Amino acid sequence: MAAKVQDNWRIEVINPLEKFKHRNIAKVATAYAVVGWLMLQMTEIILPTFNAPQWIAQTIIFVVIMGFPIALLIAWASEMKPDVNDLNPGELTRESSAIKASAGQVPKKLFYGVGAISVSVIGLFAFYVSTSLFDVNSPNKESSRTTGGAQIETAQNFRGPRFSLNLGATGYRPLHNTTTDLALSNNGRLLAFLDHGETTSEIFIKDLLFPDSTRSLGTIGWVQGSGQMFFSEDGEWLHFIDNGQLKRIRVEGGQFQTLNEAITVVRSGFSSFDDNLIYSNIGDGMLYKQILSTGETSKIEVNEDSGRFYSWPRILPDYAHLLVTSSDNATSVGDGNIQVIGLESGVAKTLIRTASNAQYVNSGHIVFIRDAALWAVPFDLESLTLSGAQVPVIQGIETNGQYGHATFSVSDLGRLTYLPGKDGGEVGEEFELKWISKDGAVTGSNLTTASYGHIELSPTENRAAFTIYTDDGSSDIWVWDLGRGTLGRRTFDGKASRSIWSANGDTLYYRHLDLGLRAVAANGTEQPITLFETDSPLWPQTISPDGSAIVFNTGQPYATYRLTLDDEIAGSKELSAEVVDLTPVVPLFLGAEISPTGDFISYCSNESGLNQIYVRPWPEIKRGKWQASISGGCGATWDSSEELLYYQLSGAMYEVPYSLSEYNDQGKPTLIEFDIPTELEAMGRRNFVNSPNTWDPYDYSEDRDQFVVVGRIGSALEGLEEELLSAQTTLVVVENWFDELLSLAPSARSL
Repeated sequence: MAAKVQDNWRIEVINPLEKFKHRNIAKVATAYAVVGWLMLQMTEIILPTFNAPQWIAQTIIFVVIMGFPIALLIAWASEMKPDVNDLNPGELTRESSAIKASAGQVPKKLFYGVGAISVSVIGLFAFYVSTSLFDVNSPNKESSRTTGGAQIETAQNFRGPRFSLNLGATGYRPLHNTTTDLALSNNGRLLAFLDHGETTSEIFIKDLLFPDSTRSLGTIGWVQGSGQMFFSEDGEWLHFIDNGQLKRIRVEGGQFQTLNEAITVVRSGFSSFDDNLIYSNIGDGMLYKQILSTGETSKIEVNEDSGRFYSWPRILPDYAHLLVTSSDNATSVGDGNIQVIGLESGVAKTLIRTASNAQYVNSGHIVFIRDAALWAVPFDLESLTLSGAQVPVIQGIETNGQYGHATFSVSDLGRLTYLPGKDGGEVGEEFELKWISKDGAVTGSNLTTASYGHIELSPTENRAAFTIYTDDGSSDIWVWDLGRGTLGRRTFDGKASRSIWSANGDTLYYRHLDLGLRAVAANGTEQPITLFETDSPLWPQTISPDGSAIVFNTGQPYATYRLTLDDEIAGSKELSAEVVDLTPVVPLFLGAEISPTGDFISYCSNESGLNQIYVRPWPEIKRGKWQASISGGCGATWDSSEELLYYQLSGAMYEVPYSLSEYNDQGKPTLIEFDIPTELEAMGRRNFVNSPNTWDPYDYSEDRDQFVVVGRIGSALEGLEEELLSAQTTLVVVENWFDELLSLAPSARSL
């Protein structure tokens, strides 16, 4: 018997760990650790999906940690009685009995002490949380909102948690001057964005639950307004613009579906609800509603003065009213007004002035863009009135104020994503005028830096005309005497831009913001006169070599015109303009130019799905059409040798050799043949500032065999392209943003 007792004693001493494994305290500790770890992982994954407040996660973590010692104490207490099952009856010796008894004894002071401390800490934490959540009379409360019948209080100066989200290098979109477009799904889980190449852009989608997973949905054409994405209400579709056409694709992937081939939507935005699609047509600037299942389209009549351009429509939760931006034209959207319009009545009411790109969010606010910042104002859905002050809530967002574009998106549950930046359409950025030869040599001018735009050489190439913009948004025509190096101002009312020379160099034709097409003597000795008055935005394009006609295009509605000119243009008789049907779909900046012989006209069209250079006979444009570019291009210009055509593509210059053949009885060519375009690589990319104000940013001098350009300040600007294209795009993601809005912009009715 003694031997057996001795053997049992040896086992208990030698293998204490093995004995501990069978105790309740070890089992509870292991199980609690596993379950607690799983709870924390699920908290990290699930709570962001619902945009849960930060205190919920903090509470869960606190309870899990503080519950651990309590669970151990309970397990310890359960072992207070000796466990004699390990020995056979009659095998307990005095020594082993003493050991068992001591093992079952729990220090009561320690037990009660740890328990009291744990309960006290949990109680204090609960008290702290309860005062933050439920004390409606707390002086730290400033606002409240009602969601689903429950009133939620928001602490004063609340700031939602933020984190960075790197999208990698998403390229750069010249002319539009933006890095990417953004769209969040309604639940805030999926993020769509654009990656820009030289001729196309690619749509990517990212699951924010798995930020490292990014997949492509397809490629769209590279034009100024392509993208502008948004998710459908059910989250199954992603809508977007592709070369001016509305399209959609399933979130899981698949084929693009074209929603309407008859309209062109560029930078104008659109919205959907149920089976309806609302969009703004760039052609006339009006709003349209389309039933997706049938394709039936109807115009939304607006009960206010004509001549307005409507953009960025957003449906309100009542599905009966729209928030829209109303502006003078397509390139002054940022200076427009936010209006609410009844879908059926067409009654328009102005809510916010000098703002754009508004939408209603579930915090009870209208958020909108003003001065490269995101603003918010409380809004009452029942009365359709503002119920508080307008407040800037996010400063420094990438925008283009001219078109109302802004790189941000808000989910229905309160997640905000935005790209920090500035206004890419801001007037007043200073540039240089410089000469660049085909071999890349750069020669500066003797002019000071200014916000130059749309430069054009005179027929004799001894002068250059351009627009100078100022910080207050005004613009006028100036003439640069290349021989003397002097500048002379030709307009003085601050509303002139985009001038072109007459065939003899005596007159400048230009766009007037209010009056349409005007003319002024190139030497500045006479007062300007109006040739063609229109409320629609107008862009002079080109003059025939004999001076008999000028070509210009308009927007709202879009059309190209040929205006016959007389030797006496001083208003002796009324001038008439006829429509020139170049193509069914053309970009806003036509970039048309009549050849030196007067037999052909070049222009830019996206009829193939990509901006390309086309050439037609002039003025009998129906006699043929040839494509001069291959991989895209715009802004063509001819040399007088009848050998080369130059154009731009993604900041690079290209030349296309061409030849004329098949002359008719009058000695005019009837056919033009183009060779393969060649990039002038030595000139360097990004030497040209491509923006709405600078386009066209260059002209070609045959005498000098150089290009005069509007360029960024610097020498050859080497490496700028690589810098722009390789720059990392890092978004800011804000959680619980609605609570932050309620803190920053409380409703007057809740105070």
